[in-house]
Amino acid sequence: MQRSDWKIYRRFAALLRPYRGRLAVVLAASAAGPFLLAARIWLLKVLIDNVLAGHHPQLLPAVATGFAGIAVLSAAISSWKTGTSGWVGAHLVAELRVRCYGALQDCSLRYFHGQRLGDLLTRLSVDIAAIEELLVTGLTAIISSSVMLVLFLVLLIALNPGLVLVAAGIVPVLAVTTVLQAPGTAGADRCAGAHQ
Repeated sequence: MQRSDWKIYRRFAALLRPYRGRLAVVLAASAAGPFLLAARIWLLKVLIDNVLAGHHPQLLPAVATGFAGIAVLSAAISSWKTGTSGWVGAHLVAELRVRCYGALQDCSLRYFHGQRLGDLLTRLSVDIAAIEELLVTGLTAIISSSVMLVLFLVLLIALNPGLVLVAAGIVPVLAVTTVLQAPGTAGADRCAGAHQ
């Protein structure tokens, strides 16, 4: 997230307080996703190293059961997370639109005469949807990506520390590329905003 995104998030985070219980469970489900992915990768390692290359076919039923269990659990968590986050997002959008409509009712006719109808409709639809995506979808994506980064880094260090050094060699290149592209991207965003 950029600094401006954090300012927007802090401004609208108070709207999430009535749904903090459900949102906390959604975030926990988002954090569980990387662990299930890591378990699936570990089972694949067992299948290749022990069952196929190690010639231990007696382990195949346990590995197959593990794959099936992870698939069912992942589907259940994903379905519940999608439904709950959608419920929170829908209520958040409804609350924002009610507040916006209430604010518009307090405006004078002179205000509406000076505004373009398309701008008002865009703010009531597209902008509110973008705020919902930032507060709900963006937050779950940040949690899931952060947990995945830390978990897979720990697994890489545990399995092959040398591979971590090879992977870490790419980080300076990515950092320099990101820093060099950031000013151009910000300028493009400002130009796009000026043309709207």
